[in-house]
Amino acid sequence: MDKTEKAKQILRSLNDVDDQYIRDAISFAEPRKNTDRKPVLIRFRKQICAAAAVAACLVLTFTGIRLSDIGNFGDTSTENPDTGSPIEEVASLEEAEDSAGFDLSVPAAGESYRQTFFVIDGMIEVQYANQKAQQVYSVRKAEGDGDISGDYNIYDNEQTENVENISVTLKGNDGTWSVATWENSGFSYAVTAGDQPLTLEEMLNIVKQVQ
Repeated sequence: MDKTEKAKQILRSLNDVDDQYIRDAISFAEPRKNTDRKPVLIRFRKQICAAAAVAACLVLTFTGIRLSDIGNFGDTSTENPDTGSPIEEVASLEEAEDSAGFDLSVPAAGESYRQTFFVIDGMIEVQYANQKAQQVYSVRKAEGDGDISGDYNIYDNEQTENVENISVTLKGNDGTWSVATWENSGFSYAVTAGDQPLTLEEMLNIVKQVQ
């Protein structure tokens, strides 16, 4: 049960207090005639209302619900997550190329991997996952220059490799590599490893097949 539902239940409970209970409480609190008991100088009804208001404020405070949202409890409509999103999953590389407006050559999936294709704000990304649905690596291409890997980790090692007369920057730790980035003919490229970094040979083999 989420916070909004809990808040709704508590607010409904506060509204369900029977008027008879309030009348009984007021009757009990009123001073009795011909007795030595001192008058009770408390307006019990106001006390109940105040307590209810305090309880409601606590509910709103701890659940993070704004007062303006209470009237919308009955509204269960949700926004389409695809509307306005710059991330678009497509069925094939050809569809991604059509959407982005440029071509991309990547390693074949073969029997070992499953490819998933995305267009992200004009950039093509191809993800490679193994049979256990674990992402092994991804390839990106976009127009322009700069690092498009999306990996902002700090690595101990960084080196440059010359791959078919193109300068490729590699980043990684402990002799393995997690990121490769380069630029060529007005486009930026990136290969990013999944949870398991790649060897130098594995990384460069992928880079050579990306155009």
